[in-house]
Amino acid sequence: MGSVGGFHVNYGNNLSSLWYGEADVFMGIPFAEPPVGEKRFQMPVPIMEYPNRRVNATKFKAACVQPDMSACSVQSEDCLYLNVITPNANAVHKYPVMVWIHGGSFTGGCAAQFPVKGIVRNLVSRGVVVVTIQYRLNIPGFFTTSTDEFPANRGMLDQVEALRWVQNNIDYFGGNPYSVTIFGQSAGSISVSAHTYSPLSQGLFQQGIMESGALFTSLEGSLGTLNMSQDRAFQLCNFTDQQWNNGDFADLKSCMEKTEPSAWVNMDKGTLFGWRLLLDKCYLPDTPEKLNKKRPMIPMIIGNMRDEFASTWYYQMSEEGIPFEYFSANFVKLVFDAWGTIYGDRIDDVWNIVKKSYVAKGTNDSDAAAWWIDSCTFFTAASFAQFAVQDAIMYSAAGNKEIYLYEQTYGSRISHSEQADEVTKKLGGYRPVPHSTELPYVFMYDGVWESAISQNRTQPFDFELADWYGKMWTNFAQYGRPTLTEEWKSVESPSNLWHFNIENPEMNGMKMLKGYRDIDLIVFTNAISKLIETSPPTFDREKLQKAKESLMRLKV
Repeated sequence: MGSVGGFHVNYGNNLSSLWYGEADVFMGIPFAEPPVGEKRFQMPVPIMEYPNRRVNATKFKAACVQPDMSACSVQSEDCLYLNVITPNANAVHKYPVMVWIHGGSFTGGCAAQFPVKGIVRNLVSRGVVVVTIQYRLNIPGFFTTSTDEFPANRGMLDQVEALRWVQNNIDYFGGNPYSVTIFGQSAGSISVSAHTYSPLSQGLFQQGIMESGALFTSLEGSLGTLNMSQDRAFQLCNFTDQQWNNGDFADLKSCMEKTEPSAWVNMDKGTLFGWRLLLDKCYLPDTPEKLNKKRPMIPMIIGNMRDEFASTWYYQMSEEGIPFEYFSANFVKLVFDAWGTIYGDRIDDVWNIVKKSYVAKGTNDSDAAAWWIDSCTFFTAASFAQFAVQDAIMYSAAGNKEIYLYEQTYGSRISHSEQADEVTKKLGGYRPVPHSTELPYVFMYDGVWESAISQNRTQPFDFELADWYGKMWTNFAQYGRPTLTEEWKSVESPSNLWHFNIENPEMNGMKMLKGYRDIDLIVFTNAISKLIETSPPTFDREKLQKAKESLMRLKV
């Protein structure tokens, strides 16, 4: 196949300093042929031989095409590359392997978001090989007609191909192909969940860590019921609904293959919904309920941040110009109407259930602080937590006795600091724990930490928490459990979902707590599911547009 040339890094061995550890680093290794030209919308083709028989693996390759992101600004459709950071590429005794799948609503993200320095310090220095991968996003990864012209779930098939590369090659980098843990956050966590269901992924990994996302997050409406592919076909190629329903996609294929990324890449910028996974004949050949019976009984960590949806509220305030004072019953209902079109003509009934369950009786309609917190809680449940609970219950019911649940309730000041500090003051001291809060602790972003330290935004527990995540995640990769004691216990049964609470010990945290998002289970999985009775109705595009227009009128 060829050879790969990387480099060595050494940050010292002083464990009391911010940075330490050493590793052999290989960046930008191709694992599939470039998905360009006629291959843009086809399944990935594995690399059988490296060009010129050698890869100069000394820098990150371009990110997959996506809306502009600072860390992923260098982009190309030729983006199917992975990176290997290993304690010792020539090790005789092979190390456990951790394969990271980035998030980004299947619209954005790249490997360059996760710097080598932090990976070495917090993960590799603890005795594991870390692999970070890229996969096709948005239109190249998920635009589909569910036919041979545009196979479904191509981004997921890219991930499968990367996992196959790990199986075939990681021992050359000091890794053990029979001890692979896949872990991911957000869409990456959805991906980890999906791989436990997919027949194509079985045997390619032995453990999984899901940070804020499950397959149901994508399949059951949290990412929308809009047929994004059909919508993009009309926008880009004037391909009508009638043509779509007729099922002749030859003209669409010709048009989409000629379309330049500049025509569609910004369509996903600030989109209300991300791209979704679909049931198909290949990657997800049946419903999760049926595939659940065949899931491998492997150790899993599943968890979330307490206030996942706070990141959306921060975005509304900073990017959309919504002042804190606009958070009211009226504003939250407008957002709910835009998100809740998945409930069709039962949306007001669903709203009443949610309002009664999460908003304290007697709350003033104009109490911005109350509506900010309460709406964040139920949108977190609706978009993230209920699906994590559902996944854990199903997996446990199938017989998996090695599921470890967690929730982080510690609000960090490391990132989002200025905005979060201001919001925290207006919330009477309540500090939200938004989506992605854990990532600077797991991956020790050097820029984030150095900035936080210089601006006095850290406390001793922040350093303890970074070490905690590093130890728990690598313990899990090495031993199949996060702790070697009974400090963090696995789920006993579907009806006994104890979880580990991640909080500053000064706030009575870092311990097992009874239950896991119990109210979310009651409200969404039981009450609302029974109300709907059938699958979510067909997406109402006109109603969504009206909801969006109402939100736009509130911007300042």
